[in-house]
Amino acid sequence: MQSRWKSSIAIGAVALGLAATGALHASAFGPGGGCRGGHGLWGLEHRLGQIGLPSDTLQSVTQTIEQAKTQEKATHEQIRAAQEQMHTLLQQSPPNLDQVLAQADSIGSLETQAHKIELQAMVTVRGMLSAQQWQALQQQRWHHGQADPQSTPQDGTSAAPSTL
Repeated sequence: MQSRWKSSIAIGAVALGLAATGALHASAFGPGGGCRGGHGLWGLEHRLGQIGLPSDTLQSVTQTIEQAKTQEKATHEQIRAAQEQMHTLLQQSPPNLDQVLAQADSIGSLETQAHKIELQAMVTVRGMLSAQQWQALQQQRWHHGQADPQSTPQDGTSAAPSTL
């Protein structure tokens, strides 16, 4: 009886954690995922279009971003399917703890894969830009209603702009 009670608490904690993760993901990430505040690849693509890149650079960057968005979309579809599978597992009476935890690992792995796709694209794009183009992109970011990190330090020290 006590073992069943512990299993129920563990399953409830996993379900609560997954629900919280989903809510945080939805509020912190833009369409299809992405970095907070900038809407990931979608925001990057928009900002790149605003800084006057040469057409050949813009075409290469856009192709890189589109490929990543396609991969990211497919990964997010896998995440949704895995979350549905988790929901099905949690509806069982009683849920199998080992299956629930294994499914949680699968969801976490897919979410990590989605983040890596985005990071890879962003680092690749950065490598395609000159130092001046990168600086212009960083400045564009702060013109969209976000405070300049140099003017609003969080801990009393001078903040530096992102180096990604």
